[in-house]
Amino acid sequence: MNRRSFLLRGALAASAVGAGFWLKDRLWWGRPAIAFDGTQTWHPLVSAVVDVPVVEVRIEGRAVRALIDSGAQYSVMDQAFAQSLSAASFNMPVIAYGVGGQAQVGRGMTVDIDLPGARVSRLRTALLDLGPLARDPSIGVDLIIGRDLMRESVIELDWERKVVRFTSPESWKAPPQLWSAPVEMSGDALSAVVQVEGKPVRAVVDTGASSLLAVTEPYAQSIGLNDGRRAEEGTSLVLGGVTRARWVRVSTVTLGDKQWSDTRVAIFPASDLPGYPDALLGMAAFRNKKLALNLGQNQLFVSRDLDLTVG
Repeated sequence: MNRRSFLLRGALAASAVGAGFWLKDRLWWGRPAIAFDGTQTWHPLVSAVVDVPVVEVRIEGRAVRALIDSGAQYSVMDQAFAQSLSAASFNMPVIAYGVGGQAQVGRGMTVDIDLPGARVSRLRTALLDLGPLARDPSIGVDLIIGRDLMRESVIELDWERKVVRFTSPESWKAPPQLWSAPVEMSGDALSAVVQVEGKPVRAVVDTGASSLLAVTEPYAQSIGLNDGRRAEEGTSLVLGGVTRARWVRVSTVTLGDKQWSDTRVAIFPASDLPGYPDALLGMAAFRNKKLALNLGQNQLFVSRDLDLTVG
């Protein structure tokens, strides 16, 4: 499961989860300005990264891969890539802690970005070492589009066609094949209730995660997943390196009227960070679906054959 949460949320990873970020002091982040071109054109996702939404954007005229990550509180740029830009960086009170205990002292940079169908001005990004997430050639992401930018646009994803488009929230209307799913807020993130072997689990909806579901070690214990069942050990790309994660098989995972049988759930290390999620609902839950995220209105729209339930 490709996962990394930023600044008060979990982790960065290629197969499970990893580093967490802590906002050390209060920081006025500021809202970016975004201008839409009105074309509402669908654009292809990066074909090499098929399990999470990665799109090509342009920064200072250069093509850059950007991960659309609803699990990321703020937008983040790889600091090595940032050194090649003309924009000046600035100090900001951010410390990023990896799961192994290593820390990064953050800086920031304000950049303008050309998204497909939109121009973003004055986006403040945290500059951090994204490690293998940026340098693995199969991923190669230098920018994380977090909820700070996602709240300024409706983001539609068509997973069957592997395309995305950014639309003005003022002009967007939900098409008839989509319906408003009953999600709730967990902090400033969207969450839904999943049943794991009959036990309710509230999970953050995370477009940056490719697997169906991941839970922390303590939460796995509380819902009975550490009951001696066989676990598969694995590794995950994380902030500045690699960490370990575990996979266990569960008899059922149920989301609304959709049920997965004999499926895998990832178990990742817990964190003492405030707001760290107990569970993450990834993009495998929406495979071959159409969805739209309107985070400015705390809304998730999904193809009608998936009935999300908040209980």
